[in-house]
Amino acid sequence: MKTICVHSGQAGFHDNWIKFIKKHGYQANRINLLSNTAIHSIYDCSAIMWHLSMLPAKLQAASYLLNAIEHNQTMPVFPNWKTRWHFENKIAQYYLFGILDIPTPKSYVFWYKNEALNYINSTSFPLVSKLARGASSINVEIMRNLRRAKQKVNSAFSGSGILSEPGYYPIRRRHGSDKIRNTLANILVRFYAGFRYVFSGKYPPLPRDWWMPEKNYVLFQDLLEGNMYDTRITVIGDRAFAFRRFNRPNDFRASGGGKIDHNPDEIDMNAVAMAFRISKMGGFQSMAYDFLYDATKTLCVSEMCFGYQNVAVHDCPGYWDSHLNWHEDSMWPEEAHVIDFIRHIEN
Repeated sequence: MKTICVHSGQAGFHDNWIKFIKKHGYQANRINLLSNTAIHSIYDCSAIMWHLSMLPAKLQAASYLLNAIEHNQTMPVFPNWKTRWHFENKIAQYYLFGILDIPTPKSYVFWYKNEALNYINSTSFPLVSKLARGASSINVEIMRNLRRAKQKVNSAFSGSGILSEPGYYPIRRRHGSDKIRNTLANILVRFYAGFRYVFSGKYPPLPRDWWMPEKNYVLFQDLLEGNMYDTRITVIGDRAFAFRRFNRPNDFRASGGGKIDHNPDEIDMNAVAMAFRISKMGGFQSMAYDFLYDATKTLCVSEMCFGYQNVAVHDCPGYWDSHLNWHEDSMWPEEAHVIDFIRHIEN
């Protein structure tokens, strides 16, 4: 019996992958691909599945190993290189959208500070600022005036850059006593780190998880006003699952808000068709797209992502195939991944 090795991640698709691999007649082997012996363990596998983490250290480790496996054509991998290389990187997506001629909100990436300053001094506001990394609207901010945009540029091109989580103890999304406690803890850590650096030369610590600074670039995007929701289309093989996500209260962002409408009658079928076209052009095994409308009511893709909430997809009452036929069949995205991947292995 063929064996599919599944990385033993703590969250994500892994557990359901194992369940559906067994359901569809393959053996599932849970292994830790981050262990020192991983390179030897994989030779007992017929294929590998790994739900990529957004944490920088784990994401770079996955890239190193999976790239090496695919480079040597050792065995099939999910997600494959075409699906994963731009994961959790909005700048990579910016370039890929341009190459594939995908309609997106007008965006601007600057690698030189003087070019960024020249742009913001000559443009109109508001603008949207994004960092390459960040999910659920993290690191997405509206720039309402020139002063705030200059602050963003100066921070990005400073010696320290911008951290996704600026404190050693996370503050974002903390409330009440937790927020106060973590804020005080960060202040104490900074004082301690400062004294230690002065007297011993040891550099201050970076955050535990989101330790990679975003530095020496800025990404600005035109704000598409008037959108009360975005449309999330998740394409897995010949299936497109769709729902609308409404903006948070008094906010222009929908991602991460949790206000979801699964009514298929409210879905713009042009978005479904466009999502299928993009997945075919890109060679993506699985991809979620966020659609908005510009001022002329033209569909634009604001972002795309390999990783997504499985429950939100499962709660769709059905899906469309690439001929835009409707199938009344709720299913877990992990089962769709497994079905398609086994078909690929056997072919």
